[in-house]
Amino acid sequence: MKDKHLHPDDRKLWSFCRELASDIADAFSLPLAKLRVLSDEKDFFGDCSNDGIVRVQLRRFGRRLLPYQIIDTISHELAHLRHNNHKAEWFALHAEILRSIRPAAYTKLRRLCQS
Repeated sequence: MKDKHLHPDDRKLWSFCRELASDIADAFSLPLAKLRVLSDEKDFFGDCSNDGIVRVQLRRFGRRLLPYQIIDTISHELAHLRHNNHKAEWFALHAEILRSIRPAAYTKLRRLCQS
């Protein structure tokens, strides 16, 4: 099934984001069921549900987000799969996820965001 909110220019970027989210979920044993694109017209960058579906924006009002915004949003929502709040345990997990992401992933994401 194609994601109805995926901009045609974001296919490679989205493929990388799905792979990154899957790798993070596996590394931290998080119950990620699916990653979906969130409409760029929403007032928030991402959300998740109790059934493991995470939705993130790649664009905001038609403009592609910056690489750090995309990585932070994916990490933020994945941390909510374990801690559905913003308490200390959630912050600790979110920080741990961000620290685990290799510099090469940031480099690749920057390149994809510029294409």
